[in-house]
Amino acid sequence: MGLFFTQTAFVTVGGSYTVLPYVAHYSVTKLHWLSKLQMIDGFALAETTPGPLIVVLSFVGFMAGYNHFGGSLWMGAAGLLATTYFTFLPCFLMIFAGAPLIEKMHGIEIIEGIPGLITAAVVGVILNPYFISRERCDFPGWRFIQPSGYPGAGMDDRFAGADVEVQDEYLIPDRVKHVVRIASLFVIPLRV
Repeated sequence: MGLFFTQTAFVTVGGSYTVLPYVAHYSVTKLHWLSKLQMIDGFALAETTPGPLIVVLSFVGFMAGYNHFGGSLWMGAAGLLATTYFTFLPCFLMIFAGAPLIEKMHGIEIIEGIPGLITAAVVGVILNPYFISRERCDFPGWRFIQPSGYPGAGMDDRFAGADVEVQDEYLIPDRVKHVVRIASLFVIPLRV
């Protein structure tokens, strides 16, 4: 159990949304630590309680110990503690090993510009579902204009006769514009 969760923490990058599908699949189908319904209960528990989603891994560890040892709460608690310890151990090791390297890189302009690039990428990742869902969903009260040159441009006659002359941009709701403006304040320009 310790090796599995340590390996999982080392090889999955991106937080709980990348770890959870892997752990759910592997622990249910390969290791048979818990059933699919128990895994869904773990997801529901994590979504309805405050705190990080990574607590699902502790739930998996508890259920593994509980189910494997005939319903023993003590073994479930031991599985929970082992899972939690081995999930967060790699994080602490990477922090302690990487802190001196980060300190040595302080002052290098190219390295210091990387967080700005990451922030810009995150803003793009956040806005991407908006534009994808905009094509598939109808949002009442929001007016969208199909850009010219876009597949299907001019075929949407829901807005025929509208007093809109601009066909070259999306009309984004003010709420989204404010989020983008606020996020862009945190983008540090890369100076090369």
